[in-house]
Amino acid sequence: MGNICFVILNYRQAYLTIPSIKKLKEYYPGASFVAVDNNSEDGSYDSIKKEFINDTYVLTLHNASNEGYAVGNNVGIREAIKSFNPEYIAVMNPDVIIEDKNIVPSIIKAFCRDKALAFATGLMLDNQKRLNPKTIAWKVPDKLDDCLLNFPYLPFRLGISKYVSFELDEYGKFCVGAIPGSFFIARTEHFIKMKFFDENTFLYCEERILGIKAKRLNLKVALIPGVFFIHNHPRKKEPFLNAMKTYFYLIKSRYYYNKEYNSWPKWIVLPSFVLSAMVGYLLTVLVWLLRRIVKPK
Repeated sequence: MGNICFVILNYRQAYLTIPSIKKLKEYYPGASFVAVDNNSEDGSYDSIKKEFINDTYVLTLHNASNEGYAVGNNVGIREAIKSFNPEYIAVMNPDVIIEDKNIVPSIIKAFCRDKALAFATGLMLDNQKRLNPKTIAWKVPDKLDDCLLNFPYLPFRLGISKYVSFELDEYGKFCVGAIPGSFFIARTEHFIKMKFFDENTFLYCEERILGIKAKRLNLKVALIPGVFFIHNHPRKKEPFLNAMKTYFYLIKSRYYYNKEYNSWPKWIVLPSFVLSAMVGYLLTVLVWLLRRIVKPK
């Protein structure tokens, strides 16, 4: 399988990145790899580079600063194209586990059947091997969707951006708006047309931006049924300051998305977004406090 290159963005997870590459090399002989260390400052870069120093199919890069998911992955994608010129690029987190080696051939088969397919992945399972229909794919938000998404819990009750069901197309795949950024495969030709990830986000909204870019080019994003991968990312209770920092990155990315990609006029969308973000912030703080005051018996 020499027509695919895996790009893995590492941040303080060399202990996951190294065995992941080794396992993938066993599954897919001839595949190439670009591991990008996002300035971990914990020796990750040296560990990965040393492990694969004599392997010409594995390149290890180091970013001088951590500028986020989009920038870090773009560094790896550009190097993958320059050094290996693959037909397909797999973007993969270090904490993704692939147990079924048929997933990559199945996804590539879907690409061969539909030339308009830009991005595809399998069905994502959580660290308990459970499938959550709300997280395997979602609709691309538009108009005032994000104004409602800024309110905690309300979006889930209204079903904003989530799919109630999925419908197979004539090629046997589920076409959707956006898929998880933890693991997906892109057709390099289409990825180049989109100029890769939009580098104006640090964290969050990268997947929906790829989705809207694909839509505007009349390209497709899809789930491939019957194949699975595990995102081994357990949920942790964050301290208040960390939770608020995460919320800040989320709102900042959503604001940028609506400023650049929303189909409605900015004078309608942005003021409404800012107001909803402020109210949403207060509600998020309130919910966080209540959860710690009212503990379940």
